[in-house]
Amino acid sequence: MASLIVLIVEDDRTILTLLTQVLQAGGYEVLNAQSGAEALGLGRLHQREIALLLCDVGLPDRAGPDVALRIGELCPQMRTLFTSGYPLDVLAERGLLTPEILQNENTFYIQKPFWPKELLHLVDGILPARLDVAAAGMEQAGAARVSAAH
Repeated sequence: MASLIVLIVEDDRTILTLLTQVLQAGGYEVLNAQSGAEALGLGRLHQREIALLLCDVGLPDRAGPDVALRIGELCPQMRTLFTSGYPLDVLAERGLLTPEILQNENTFYIQKPFWPKELLHLVDGILPARLDVAAAGMEQAGAARVSAAH
C-alpha cells in the first residue's frame, strides 16, 4: 500500500520545509506549494490522489479556503487542515475562516505555533488507517517548534 499524499500550501519557505520534513518522517508522501496557484496546479496533476490538504489560511495570492474548495472539487475524498498564526475568532471576524467552513466534518484547524509532534498526531487522527511506517528521525524533527510570522 502506498503512503498517503499530503499537499502542504505555505508561503513561508522555512515553515514549509519543516512541515515537509515532519510529515515525511511520519511516513507521508508530501507535495508542497508556496501559493494557491501552485497548489491548484498540483491538485490538477494529482486528482483523486491527495488525502490531506494542509493549508495556511492567509496566502499571498488567494485565501486558503478558496484553494481548499477548488482542490476539493478535484479530490472529493480529501480532508483539509487549515493553519494560521491567528486564533479562530480573529479569522472569523475577518471573514477568512468562518465557522460554516469548519462545520464540515472533513475540515480541521491548528493554530501556529505548534509542535511538530502535535501536528503529526493530529494528521494521523484525521487520515484513515494507513501502513505503520517507522518515523525515523522524528526525535530531531520534533525538536523545533513551528511558528508564524504574524
